[in-house]
Amino acid sequence: MKKLLNIMLVLVMLLVIPNIVKAEEVSIENITLIEHSDYVLEKTPASASGLNINFDLSFTNLDDYAKYEVIINNPTKTEYEIEQETDFKSSDHVVYTYSYEGDEKVLKANSKIKMYITLTYKTPVQPEELKEGKYVETNKLTVNLSNGTENPKTADASTMVLAMLTVMLIGSLLLYKYTKNKELLGTLAVIAVLIPLGVYAAEKLKINVETQITVEEKHRVSYYAFELIKKSEEANYNIFQLHSVLMNDDGLELMGMIQNPSVDPAYVNDCTPTQNEEYELCRVEIAYEIHSAGEKVELPSEITMHAFDENGTLVENTLKFNFNESQSVWFPDIGINPVNWREVNESSSWWYDWDLNDNQSIEFSEDTMDSNLIGEQYPSHIELKTPASFTMPNHDVIFYTFNACLR
Repeated sequence: MKKLLNIMLVLVMLLVIPNIVKAEEVSIENITLIEHSDYVLEKTPASASGLNINFDLSFTNLDDYAKYEVIINNPTKTEYEIEQETDFKSSDHVVYTYSYEGDEKVLKANSKIKMYITLTYKTPVQPEELKEGKYVETNKLTVNLSNGTENPKTADASTMVLAMLTVMLIGSLLLYKYTKNKELLGTLAVIAVLIPLGVYAAEKLKINVETQITVEEKHRVSYYAFELIKKSEEANYNIFQLHSVLMNDDGLELMGMIQNPSVDPAYVNDCTPTQNEEYELCRVEIAYEIHSAGEKVELPSEITMHAFDENGTLVENTLKFNFNESQSVWFPDIGINPVNWREVNESSSWWYDWDLNDNQSIEFSEDTMDSNLIGEQYPSHIELKTPASFTMPNHDVIFYTFNACLR
């Protein structure tokens, strides 16, 4: 009898321990932000540990969203299925959804699966919900993975465990009555507890998602420059519609469109042809930043744009905005169709124009105003060099560079 019980002990341990370890091996291998609205910021990059995921995002406008790709790795011999019934509920303001690649919801043994989690700001935060101009919410979500093992229809997991423990208790009482090996009886009692826990761990896994969402008002700082782009890729750029903003002679000269206002107005276009039929020269948003009102913003010290040299070869220019630093770059003369290019040696400047910014105010830092970072000043616009900075106002801001004017 004692020998038989020892054999049973070995068999039970061989069954239980691998199941427990197996469940722990399934994990999040990688998480990547693949899509998001312009005004969405990751306050902290998304992270994953085991089957736990953490998001820390900031939203600004309704319908702002962030979509993540989550890769789940299953190196075990057990197949799991993503369950439909799950604790993945939306909050009062944010909608949380998940999906999987190609409607494939089975995490096969020794394989990986891609799941997508999307967070969308859908219902506006009310003024009374704001604290110091911000609204912050935290949420805990769960996605269940099951290995397909059917539990009794009339019982949930906790009931199943209780039933098994009851069976084991009755078995233990019988053993206590008919065996004198009390030490073995104690060991079996421990195993009785481990069996249901081990079985349950192998049956279901939970992907735990914790989120912290901040809703606050932010604004965009746009930096415009002339850039060579492929005509076929025009839709990928934010092209500035100059003619819809400024149509007076002073404005056209200001933006470097033409040297002489009497030049054919046909040249006042959003994009201009070049000697290479695949490319056109356009005023594009070369860079942008998102800031909250009151933040200190430093103008970029340099940007990268492209041009053609005298041989028609595509070259990369680095424009630097320091008063004391000049560089050799290829500049376009856009008063000629197609554009003509010439090499110059000079420094570049950022310009702020009140007309382009709807005559809205902006406050430059004292260091900027008291130093030699201010160049030419006019009633409607001002020239700036880096490291100029300003306080982010309660509206969007546009800066541009004179990298495409006739000098």
